Amino acid sequence: MAQSKLDQAIAKAYEQLQKGKPDEAVKTLTKAAEGAGAEGQLALAQLHERLGNLEDAGAAYNQARATASGPGRANILAAVAEFTLRTGTARDGLAVAKDAVAAGATAAALAAQARALVRSENGPEALTVADKAVAADASSSIAHTARGEALIASGSWPTPRRPCGAPSSSTRSRPSPTRASLSPSCAWGASRTRSAPRARPQRSTTSSARASPPSGRDARRGPQDLERRHRPGPAGAFLDPKNPIVQAAVGKVFEANGQLEQASNAYRRALEADPAFAPPASP
Repeated sequence: MAQSKLDQAIAKAYEQLQKGKPDEAVKTLTKAAEGAGAEGQLALAQLHERLGNLEDAGAAYNQARATASGPGRANILAAVAEFTLRTGTARDGLAVAKDAVAAGATAAALAAQARALVRSENGPEALTVADKAVAADASSSIAHTARGEALIASGSWPTPRRPCGAPSSSTRSRPSPTRASLSPSCAWGASRTRSAPRARPQRSTTSSARASPPSGRDARRGPQDLERRHRPGPAGAFLDPKNPIVQAAVGKVFEANGQLEQASNAYRRALEADPAFAPPASP
């Protein structure tokens, strides 16, 4: 089956992107999108989003939403809903997702609605909708992703035979396991809280120093160098500043590192991005 002009432009744009020419890739898709309707705007939006140009992506997604029609409308609106959940509130994302399902109960539309319900702390309903998404298309990765999130949000995923982190009968006594050694469901659930945590009492400077003593190389570095070294998580906040999930994760990184003021600021930014945001409770 011959590729459409839009498909050819998309392929060319991503080839240019792989060659390290993002500006040319954007020009290629911008030109192709002009006469390709909602599908063209969607492709352009996804490229902008991949490049981190969230404002340009938002404009293209809005254009796609305004012009979408026909059988493809449901999936286009589903993509808009996913982007809204990334950059906006759960309420707005859920509204777009409902419009998507009304246009057509596709796996993508149902998955978007389920993920919006997870963000809205409605785990049981999210699981019901996610099950429908998987039933609509068992090969859809986003449907299974939504179902996994819904299982965790509702506390309905299969529980391990032993508590998270507890050693098995065949394992000798060992120190408490680290996050990395937990099962995926335990680690994922343990990283989430019902609401933005309150700051713990400030630790003394002495105890903080004992908790993470600087190496000889670190001792020779300035404060800015040390902060850059310890902020792989915060880097995501600069790339995705309006995503409350990212901001909450950044807060976790800072809190685990004993940087309570930075953690509090990150949690505050998560609530500013979406005042109703409250991740599901861990088991």
